[in-house]
Amino acid sequence: MAILTPEATISWPALFKPKPRDKKKPDSELLYSCALLFSPEQQKDPYFKAMKQEMHKVIVEKFGADVNVKKLKLPFKTAEDIEGFDESWIVINVSSKQQPSVVDLARKPIVEAPSEEGKKVWGGQLVRAYVNPYAWSHETGGRGASFGLNAIQIVGQGERRLDKDRKSTRLNFSHGYISYAVFCLKKK
Repeated sequence: MAILTPEATISWPALFKPKPRDKKKPDSELLYSCALLFSPEQQKDPYFKAMKQEMHKVIVEKFGADVNVKKLKLPFKTAEDIEGFDESWIVINVSSKQQPSVVDLARKPIVEAPSEEGKKVWGGQLVRAYVNPYAWSHETGGRGASFGLNAIQIVGQGERRLDKDRKSTRLNFSHGYISYAVFCLKKK
C-alpha cells in the first residue's frame, strides 16, 4: 500500500541514477534512494501518523503482535547527527530497485539535467513522497522494516544543502529503538 508522506526535506537524492546499496561494495545491488527529513511540526501531520501506523501494521503482520521491536532494524531515526538538524527531526531512508517517478508541483515529470549546475532535484528541497512500508527478514538473521520509494513530488525549493556525508543517517541500532519507543509512547 502506497502512503503519501507529509512535506519533508530531501537529502542525498539518487533518483535518476542508482547507486550501490553498499558503497564499500561497488558491485552490490543498485538502488534509487534518498533520505526524507521531517521537522517536529511535520511529525504532527496526519500523513506522518499514517506512515507510522502502516509501518506498525506490516511489522505485526510479518512478525506477530508480540514481536520485540528492540531486535528489529527500523526506519524512523533521529536526525541529530546530520548537520543543520537536531534530535527533534526524524529521518527515514527510502529506496527502490525501480526508478521512481519524479514530478514538479504541477505534476509534470522531471528529467534530470546532465550537469551539476542544471540539477532540478537537490538536497534541501521540499518534497512529498509515495512510499510503501514493508517488513523483511534477511537470510543472515537480520530482521526489520523499511520504506520502499514509489514517487517524489518537488513542492518547494527549500535551502540548497551540500550533502557531503551519508553515514550520518546510518545511525546505530539504539537510535531506531528509541525512535520506535517514542512512537509507541506517543501513540497512547
